Amino acid sequence: DPPQVEYLRQVVENLEGARDWMSGSKIFNHSIEKRIPIFFYKTHTDMESSNLVGGFMPEGVGAFVESDRKRMVLKADFSKPLGRAIGVHELVHEFQFDIYNPGIIQKAVGSAGLPNGWYEGCAEFLAGLYDPHTRDDIRRREQRNYASNPKTLPTWDALNSDVVNPYT
Repeated sequence: DPPQVEYLRQVVENLEGARDWMSGSKIFNHSIEKRIPIFFYKTHTDMESSNLVGGFMPEGVGAFVESDRKRMVLKADFSKPLGRAIGVHELVHEFQFDIYNPGIIQKAVGSAGLPNGWYEGCAEFLAGLYDPHTRDDIRRREQRNYASNPKTLPTWDALNSDVVNPYT
């Protein structure tokens, strides 16, 4: 289907452009040497019913990265601007996991993980920096509401212990 081929071309072009931008000295100053497998599904139902995902997934999940397998899963049933932002967000995770590659001893003693707030906050920030003219999705609206009332902002300790929404 020509419209689907064109949409896929735009997705790949966006991710390659973002990869080149993130590889530069102003962002990560790091290149991912291996190709990243990307599984691209037409709808949420297609993604959820695949053997890759293997079961129920909340409707709000638009994409994810598997750090152990170094692969990305995206779905296409978003507006194009939001889909671009989500793809870039997940690509940031690929860079994070490639840069922060804990050794076997760190994994064995359980000190391998960084707080989710660091991963998600960084990915949201860089996705917005790369493509700031995206649709105002629900998550960003919620974040603005938190920021407008300092009493609702989580503490640094809460973010580090993963007891609050990491996107905050």
